[in-house]
Amino acid sequence: MENKIYDCHSSNNYTFKMLLISILFLLNSIYLVFVEQSFYSFFANVFFGMLVLFFRSNKLDCLLTYTIGVFFVVIFFEYWSNFYGGSYFLGRMSDDWQYDVLWSYGYVEKYGFSPFYLVEHLNDIASNLGYLHNSKGYVYVVILFRGFGDLFDGYSTFVARIFNVYLLVVCASYAAKIIRQTVGRINVAPVIYAVTLFPVMMYTAVHVFRDILVASMILIYISNFLELKVSIKERHVLKLTSLLVMVLALVVVSSLRSSVVIMLVLLSLIAILPKKQLKLFSIIITPIALFIFFNKFNDEAKEIMRLSADYDALNASRFGYVGRQIFELPKYLGVFPRISYLVLTPVPIFTSFHQFYTSLSAIMQVLFVPFLISSLMNKNIEGAIKVFFLGLFMAVAMSTATFRHVVMYVPLGIVLIFVQLQYTPFILNRAYLKKLILTIAFLVFSILFAIVL
Repeated sequence: MENKIYDCHSSNNYTFKMLLISILFLLNSIYLVFVEQSFYSFFANVFFGMLVLFFRSNKLDCLLTYTIGVFFVVIFFEYWSNFYGGSYFLGRMSDDWQYDVLWSYGYVEKYGFSPFYLVEHLNDIASNLGYLHNSKGYVYVVILFRGFGDLFDGYSTFVARIFNVYLLVVCASYAAKIIRQTVGRINVAPVIYAVTLFPVMMYTAVHVFRDILVASMILIYISNFLELKVSIKERHVLKLTSLLVMVLALVVVSSLRSSVVIMLVLLSLIAILPKKQLKLFSIIITPIALFIFFNKFNDEAKEIMRLSADYDALNASRFGYVGRQIFELPKYLGVFPRISYLVLTPVPIFTSFHQFYTSLSAIMQVLFVPFLISSLMNKNIEGAIKVFFLGLFMAVAMSTATFRHVVMYVPLGIVLIFVQLQYTPFILNRAYLKKLILTIAFLVFSILFAIVL
């Protein structure tokens, strides 16, 4: 009897998901073909949707979140166009416009598909831009999409955005895979939906930003790192394929955000050590590694410090009095205020649709912080995930602290929370409320600390 009930529920879920996928796909297709009048965009939508079907597990859930993501692309495109006078972020010529137009337009006509003239191309746009640009890899990705557009009816900004939605589903799929690698065969469908539908993740994906590509490479790297770690621990044959994928992921990331490569390598060294040697590593090896880095890679170190200082100044100016108080503090005094700020990022504001939408992320983050903290103290949860999460979280907190960069660690946070919920289910009891009150008190106190200083 129970099996029949289960089969009935499973059949109903399948039917509902297929119906929703069909409706969303039809709406998306009608918009791309008849409103946007771009067969290239329609082809990209179908192509990347078909790629989702090659995923090994949770294909239906991934396909549903993919069609939802493309629908959000349409929503935000129309939102910016109708209410802000332009189809890019905030209706302005922001980073996504620069990737989509300024830095990529005209390259294929002049140089073809060869990537070797990218520096020259960027230098023609602005003096020394080719040498200073820190994300030439993503510029080239958009250039490729522009070039392929000539095979159809011309390039459309929807192609790059749909590609980012596909990458968002890749992030969700690898987050689910990391759970299966460390916990075993459990239902990971909630993680697929949590990662893809988490407001700041979706919001970043529907624009022409590099961040979702960076996040997907990080998760691919970590998943293969875990496979490599198991093979070393159990003295199996070294998985060369995992090692090769890790190297390829680092190569891709180096062309997108080079500082992340350094972080991943350092965190890998920490995560692979036995627990007894971690303390020795943190006390002795870490200072030595930092000394070598700042001496042997002086230019890279200066660039990271310069970018960090630029972001501090930017954050201090755009977030008013409180932001200025936090980001003008010396780094050693601003640790806890920056952590609190990052937990509340994107800062909750409810004066417009996009601000309300992204504010939901901050609210959910605060609600689930007690479970995140519990997961970090849970000895049964894979330590490597904690190391990568904490390392990336603190790197963002102490450097850029911008909403787009949180996508690098949010999927790992969702993984940790989901695994912890297997031990302590979400129940609105007195113990949870006590932890939540303590969390809010910490956030308020640390921000007041920054204001008072």
